[in-house]
Amino acid sequence: EVTAVDQAPEAKKYLGGKPGGQTKVARTYRDQPPVIPHAVENFDEITLEENQCLTCHGPDVYKKKNAPKIKSENLMPVSGDFSDVLHLSSIPDWKFVAEWYRDLANQSDFIDPTVSQAVKEALKDIPNGTNDQKVKAIYEYIINNISYSQVPFRQGPYIPQEPAKVLDSRLGDCKDVSSLFVKMTKEAGINSQLVLVNTRDNGRKTMLLPSIDFNHCIAKTTYQNKEAFLELTSKYISFLTTPYSLDEAQILPIPSKGEAAPANLAVSNLKQSIIPNKVFSKTHVIIKGNQLDVEKKSKYTANFATNYRSGYRNISKEEIEKGLLEQTTSIYSGSVKLQSFLFENLDNLEDTLILTKKFTVANAVNKVGSLNIIPLNWSDKEPNLNFLAEDTRSYLLDYKIRNLTDYDEEEITISTSKGEKFVEIPENAIFTFDNQITYTYTYKLENNVLKAKRTVKVTSFDILPERYAAFKEFFAKIVEEDNKQIGFK
Repeated sequence: EVTAVDQAPEAKKYLGGKPGGQTKVARTYRDQPPVIPHAVENFDEITLEENQCLTCHGPDVYKKKNAPKIKSENLMPVSGDFSDVLHLSSIPDWKFVAEWYRDLANQSDFIDPTVSQAVKEALKDIPNGTNDQKVKAIYEYIINNISYSQVPFRQGPYIPQEPAKVLDSRLGDCKDVSSLFVKMTKEAGINSQLVLVNTRDNGRKTMLLPSIDFNHCIAKTTYQNKEAFLELTSKYISFLTTPYSLDEAQILPIPSKGEAAPANLAVSNLKQSIIPNKVFSKTHVIIKGNQLDVEKKSKYTANFATNYRSGYRNISKEEIEKGLLEQTTSIYSGSVKLQSFLFENLDNLEDTLILTKKFTVANAVNKVGSLNIIPLNWSDKEPNLNFLAEDTRSYLLDYKIRNLTDYDEEEITISTSKGEKFVEIPENAIFTFDNQITYTYTYKLENNVLKAKRTVKVTSFDILPERYAAFKEFFAKIVEEDNKQIGFK
């Protein structure tokens, strides 16, 4: 029974007022969209090219206009990771979600003959193989034979297709190919599970209460006596390689029939099971007058190998040459001419992809009086501090958005062809930031051959806002060291 009339809130006095003439409205939570205390009836429409609001609220004028700043910071996490967010859920617990999806996915004990035949085909070369060998063989069978589609099939975004139908159509989304892997490994006598994922790009703290708002599905199994998470949606990903979106993602393993459901949502700790993102490069440079003759051999693992496969596997030789030339030109100053290239493991899923390039660089030597100068041309040198343009930060800096490297080792050997002597060589140096990132530089001259080596090791990618100034100072040293030159005459 209604005992009182519901009163409408009192109209605020600032409604209809001019900008700058009204009292500012306090925001009720951090990162709330702007609360506008003035009229906007005569404002122009906001477009990609024009935004009249920025004449007062833009970062260049907000102080002069005494207006709240519209602020964004480079490499910042999604707002849900640092804002004050109210989470609501009517679902009792994560155990309920896990059991719900187990029943929905209908993981029965029945094995379709089509699945059995697929398992035989996948394991034909290792009939008496170990479980580890079988897991990898089944993974590669699915990667090579089933095409991924982002469009959910038949039964919508939650219910996987029957594995036999996926094999017949050779097409499936993430939950379809993951369910197929679980079924095929079960037929091979190996226990695997589906895993629902809220990917990292959605935020690492955005699902604090039980929810079904997952946007991805992967498989979990055992490999070398450790849990292993497998991404099955790309033909270019080698076994145990997982993309950035799965690192520290929120995950919910789905129990098999008869197994206990997890009580809590987990955060994936993929460092225990994945192949690290590493690069190893050796470059031999011969200085011939004003030209450099260069041979470079690089080994790429994990996501770096994936990127090369996806970029170069299915294009023509001419397109490959164009891409490699653009890549090399971005490193070397001067006129670059690609002479030859060779990919190893481009067309398979081996852990390591190898690229060997031979090229020349004309007009590569600068002169200062009688001294000849060339840069070292590190492959991923830091040219400047543009990515750290802000003076201060309010939010975490997620360095992994910019750089996936866990370990990078590059060695450059330089010699001359006309007996010139090296006279200007940098000193060895080590730079470390908070035991998270370490750069090491060594320079050694033997028999007039210079060997320069640069290693980068990253163990943690999260930079706290209170450490931003120190981080920027650290990278200023890296920029200086990366751009040092060597002299000879």
